[in-house]
This record gives sequence, C-alpha cells and structure tokens, in this order.
Amino acid sequence: MQLRPYRFLTAADGLLLRYGYWPRRQKGLEGTLVLLGGRTEFLEKYGDTINHLNHRGFDVYSIDWRGQGLSGRLLKNPYKGHVDTYQDYVADLDQFMRTIVLPRSPSPLILLAHSMGGNIVLQYLGQHDLPVERVVLTAPLIRIKMSRLTELVGRFLSRWMTRFGWGAAAVPSRRQRHTFQGPFENNGLTSDPQRFFAIQRMIAENRSFNINSVTYGWLEATFEAIDHIHAPGFVRKITAPVLLVIAENDTLVCNHAIHRFAAGLPQHHVTTIAGASHEILQEKEKKQAQFWEAFDAFVC
Repeated sequence: MQLRPYRFLTAADGLLLRYGYWPRRQKGLEGTLVLLGGRTEFLEKYGDTINHLNHRGFDVYSIDWRGQGLSGRLLKNPYKGHVDTYQDYVADLDQFMRTIVLPRSPSPLILLAHSMGGNIVLQYLGQHDLPVERVVLTAPLIRIKMSRLTELVGRFLSRWMTRFGWGAAAVPSRRQRHTFQGPFENNGLTSDPQRFFAIQRMIAENRSFNINSVTYGWLEATFEAIDHIHAPGFVRKITAPVLLVIAENDTLVCNHAIHRFAAGLPQHHVTTIAGASHEILQEKEKKQAQFWEAFDAFVC
C-alpha cells in the first residue's frame, strides 16, 4: 500500500495532518469506513487491513494523528510522543470528518479504531451528532493495564510535572524507542514475526515514523481522557451500535475495564480474539480471521 502523493489538511492551529483515501474495488457495493490507529501508528502500517476493507466494498479514509506518522510534530524533539489534550485529537477528527469524509462519502458510515484511537472515537461520538451506522473498536484504551498503585503514582507525577512546566519531558522507561524497534521475543504486540519485522523495516526506512517514549504531558492527557469517558452519564451518549474486540493476551489495555464499559453502552457486542496480543490487526492470519468473522457479522 503506497500513499504517493500524500494528502494533507491544515488543523485549526495550523498543524499539517496527513490523511489517505483508498476507493473500493468492487462495484455494486458501497459504504465508507474511517480507519483510526493508535499511539505511534502511521497510515502505511494498515495496508493489509485497507485491502481487506476495500474488497468488502468500503471506501477507506484514514489520518495520522497529530504528533505522529507524517503529520506535524508538536515538540522540538520529533521522536517524543506528546499531546496537550485529547480534545486536540477530537477537534482534528471532527475537521477531518466534516471537510474530507462526509461531503463525498456514500453511506453506511463505519468507524474502525484501535487502542488510543478507540478512546478518541468515543469522546468524539459523545460530543458530536454524526450519522454513524456502526463502530468497531479493537483493544480500545478504556484503561491502561497497570496496578492501582502504579496508576496513582503515574497520575500524581504527570500532573505535578505538567503543572510545573515539565510536560514535554519524557517519562523514564525501559523502552526508549518505538514499540516495534525492539526484539520480537516478548514484544507484547503481535505473535506474527513477519508482520512485526515488516513494520520494523518501515520505521527503519522512514525515520519520520519513529516515536519513542511518551511525555508527562501525554500521560496526563491520557489519564484525563480515560476519566472523561468514565464520567457519569457519558456512556449513554454513544447511541450507535459498538463492537468491542478484545485481545485475550493484551498487556497494554485493561480487558476487564472494556467489559465493564461495554455493559453500559446502549447497543454493544463484545468478542475476544483467542491468543491475540494488543495489535489485533497485525496478528497471524488465523487470529485475524476471528476478527474478520466478527466484523462481517456485525457490519456487513
């Protein structure tokens, strides 16, 4: 999957955001799907997924979130993962939908989002009335998987550092590199070595894709985003049917929190991909087949 030439839109604050459009390959079927990735991700990573969706009759749109991919970066050090607030992501998504997607797209309109993108989509739907037919969330960031003590310490430090002007400082971590730049063994993302190393090569060939550790500002914004979707009454605002797809072996997001959140949604389905790690759409074919079976039953 290639994106040449790239397409860009200008966000409200002047930042350039890269997006892509891939028309469907089957006549007689029509629909629009907006594909939204997670933290550190970039459009090229979803080439196989886009092919699957095109063959199902969907025109596909996607965007690199601000601060990653080939969208504009927010700090002097372009390799830090940073955002001031998830409301910036929500505003970017709203502009993308209103100016690029909705004016030219056939219905039904489907949203497919992964991890951090799932949190952004939930916030977006809670704030905007949009003609969405279905929503599919893979390993959505409902809560970070960590102990209660670690979360309390993380919340305190990120709030303190941000309040005193150190929000752009990197959070100390054993993993001071992109999640796909380490060894394959125990990577916690996918059990498929071919896909793992293919993504690793993409990053090696284009250093602009690289994102290392997150900042204290990003961490505080993430805790605030989590609190936002758990606010009383929020979940009832999500009126579109939602399919939540859980990775059985996820080590990054909390699966128990996904189940609890789903129970409050007016219309929801939950499915678990047996043996899958966090990156469900980068998993082995047999595990992906479980996802596509659930997707087809829910959407098509």
